[in-house]
Amino acid sequence: MSTVVTRRQVLREIETVPDFDDGRLTIHPERLMAYGDGRVLVLTSRELALLVELRRHPGKTRTREQLIEAVWGRPGAVSGRAVDVLVLRLRDKLEMAIPDVSYIHTSYGIGYGFDPQSDMEWEVS
Repeated sequence: MSTVVTRRQVLREIETVPDFDDGRLTIHPERLMAYGDGRVLVLTSRELALLVELRRHPGKTRTREQLIEAVWGRPGAVSGRAVDVLVLRLRDKLEMAIPDVSYIHTSYGIGYGFDPQSDMEWEVS
């Protein structure tokens, strides 16, 4: 018998993660809220779950399989492509709110990680 994990159960788990605030991005998992430069980020429950999961492991790459289990609640629930699409949507929302900081980074062929980096750090003068 397979276990079905509901979105509510996934959200209940992220509510236990500590808040994050770097002065630009604020994440309140317990309140199921995130803010970019003080403005509410309108995120779906899966986008918020993805953001919280990546934030729980700063500077470390999470594989697509790990992200599927954390965000959808069980391994194999969706394809790795669904993770890629969700990351793209979340990145777009973060970049619209905080255009000069990259929060989600790709480890090609592996997965994604959370590491706030100002785009200013990467400019060549």
